Amino acid sequence: AAECRPAREVGGDFYDFFHVPGDRLAFLVADVSGKGIPGALFMMEAKNVLKNCLVEFADVAEAVAEANRRLCVGNRAEMFVTAWVGVLDDAGTLEYVNAGHNRPFVRRVTGAIEKVMGKGGRFLGMFEDAKYRSNVLRLNAGDVLCLYTDGITEAMNANGEQFGEKRLC
Repeated sequence: AAECRPAREVGGDFYDFFHVPGDRLAFLVADVSGKGIPGALFMMEAKNVLKNCLVEFADVAEAVAEANRRLCVGNRAEMFVTAWVGVLDDAGTLEYVNAGHNRPFVRRVTGAIEKVMGKGGRFLGMFEDAKYRSNVLRLNAGDVLCLYTDGITEAMNANGEQFGEKRLC
């Protein structure tokens, strides 16, 4: 399941999921630095670039590195995007890269909740030579992976209290 509700009329948070060669499922969640129309336009570019690179390259870290290089070209507005990118095979092996994004959580079928750690890399679109590292996570039938942006954890109630990671869990 997925849902995206912009805080304003347009926003820079996005997600996507699609099949890639090898009968695998690619999915991602991301957050663009800018707001309004410029942020939304950069979001659309980032979404397309990430999808194209994930289809082109079998290795997730290589795909993210190439997406970063492409987003750096002509980025005079110096916008950037954080992204969590994963590719899942039919055996439950998830290869992922975290490019400066919020770490997701996994609720295991046992009820245990784990924060997904692992090395990643810098956000996308600013540093052409940034390096990215893939990580592997094993998901079992019944496990739930929760990807999110800071729009969830930084949402405030009427008392000015943030929702936070603890409540998200």
